[in-house]
Formats: sequence, structure tokens, C-alpha cells
Amino acid sequence: MQKIDPKELTGKSAVAFVRIFERTYGNWKGIAARSFVSGIFTGLGATVGVAIVFVLVGYLLKYLGVLPVVGTFFKQIDEFLKLSISR
Repeated sequence: MQKIDPKELTGKSAVAFVRIFERTYGNWKGIAARSFVSGIFTGLGATVGVAIVFVLVGYLLKYLGVLPVVGTFFKQIDEFLKLSISR
């Protein structure tokens, strides 16, 4: 692929560059729509991936017996908050 110097993009060469770009990537609305959908699916994939990792780590901690420690910690916080609210 030939490198293009930005200083040379004046007049006819700029128009030619834009035509080649549009022919390669489609129209601007198509590019925007494709980028939007790509962003949606990237976010969705990242969310699902993180959820799967958290579930696997949770099962691993439960299997190793570490998770009950976390459960008692949250139970103590819950009891403290209930006592604080009831006062």
C-alpha cells in the first residue's frame, strides 16, 4: 500500500483520497452504524465475559472453603446496619 503524505492532499488528490476511502469503507452512515453496533456488542461481550469470570471465581472460592468467610463478613455488616438504623 502506498503511503500518502498529508501535505500532498490538496485539490484533486484529496478528492481522489476521499473517493477511495468511501469506496473502501462504504458510505459515512454505514460506517457510523457499523461502529455503533460494534460498540454495543463489544460492551455486551465484555459484560458477559466478566460475569462468567466472577461466577467461576465464586465457585472456586466456594470449593476451597474461602467463600464462607466473605459471607460472615457481609452478615456482620448487615447486622451493624440494622442496629444503626433501628436506633
